[in-house]
Amino acid sequence: MVLFPDGQKFDDFLKQYYAVGLKGYLNYMAVAEETGGMEWEDYKKILTHDETNFYYNNYMAEVQYFGYMQSRIFPLLDKKPIQQALDSFKYTTAHGLLREGIGPGGATALFGAQTEPTVAVIDKIISPIHKVTISRDIHSMIHERIDMARRGGTNWDWIKNDLTPKAFWDYYDMWLGGYEIAANVHGADTPALTHIECIDRMISSKAESGVATHVSAVTDGDIWWDGSGAGVMAIDRSSATTWDAQIKLPTTPGTNENYQILEEVDDLMAVAKKYSDNERYIALTTTAVANLIKDEMGTSQRYDGSDVKVAFGINGIQTYPGITAGRDVQAIETCGIKVPLFTSDMLPTLNSVYTTAAAGSLYLIDLDAMFIRVDIPATYLETGFGVEMLHQDYARSRAMLFGLSQLVCTKFAPHAALKWIAV
Repeated sequence: MVLFPDGQKFDDFLKQYYAVGLKGYLNYMAVAEETGGMEWEDYKKILTHDETNFYYNNYMAEVQYFGYMQSRIFPLLDKKPIQQALDSFKYTTAHGLLREGIGPGGATALFGAQTEPTVAVIDKIISPIHKVTISRDIHSMIHERIDMARRGGTNWDWIKNDLTPKAFWDYYDMWLGGYEIAANVHGADTPALTHIECIDRMISSKAESGVATHVSAVTDGDIWWDGSGAGVMAIDRSSATTWDAQIKLPTTPGTNENYQILEEVDDLMAVAKKYSDNERYIALTTTAVANLIKDEMGTSQRYDGSDVKVAFGINGIQTYPGITAGRDVQAIETCGIKVPLFTSDMLPTLNSVYTTAAAGSLYLIDLDAMFIRVDIPATYLETGFGVEMLHQDYARSRAMLFGLSQLVCTKFAPHAALKWIAV
């Protein structure tokens, strides 16, 4: 007797399937005694007599995460190991050199009152530790070894190999972009302290974050770079305009503004590019602002989805890969520079002063003057199963994915931002 043979027509299957019932089961049991044990799949078919009981739960290995996570900002910036970038840098605000013309007749001395640049230093930039920690108890580790078809819930491999890395890079992007780092307080309005610095604070000015007009306190725009925010700040934003980027702010603090976006971008870039060494720029904004630019320009070639090719690498983005490399991205053409435009929704839309959500801000980033210094790249540590449990005094395995990186800006003037763009 063969039940449900291969190639059986669907109508025949239905007739035989629903006709099995108890009598069919008893008949099959008698046959089984003569021909040997039943196959598990056939046994399940015999025991069921309707469609409802036949179908049972079969779980896929991966859990579907319905939350929101992304990593779009971290990959854009250059990565420099600490051995290359080091932990301190020097700067001067004026070259101090004697420059003059010499008239004819040989009566003018070649050397006058000579001076040298006055050099200041930023000492000991420390990278904070960003981490994601996970734990798995021994009973869960045992249960996840049962038949996958019957296993609900989560499993350790999915947690550590899928969910944890996504949460890790999402956390970096949240702080780099400055989104929701405190309840409804984004960007420069909340100091980084024990986290990586944010682009919004780097591309700021004394007028924006050195006074309590556009942010909650005069210390909001300060940069500590000490991994804790507890020591002496490296940059006191309210002390001078030395740290100013090129910033356009709303006319009325706390009120988002309807700008002619690309006209403002032209004005900002006209000043910023003078301070840039190589004019290697990218633009970063929210999806909402990118849509406003499209609406503003219509079919104009100032904003073209195939204007420029870029290549992504392990150390960031390359904007000069050549015409046959990379991939097409949208670009803004401003002041003779084609600037690739990237979007992220991990950028400020609210703070303690701007309490009505904006479309966002638009940042022009000079990649040569802002980068991520990497002290220790993303590293995974796990206690494992066995004697390691004795060391922690718990029947579990614990793990941590962590990294030490810091956002460093070695020159502020080449960067620009158009902030608090109205929806």
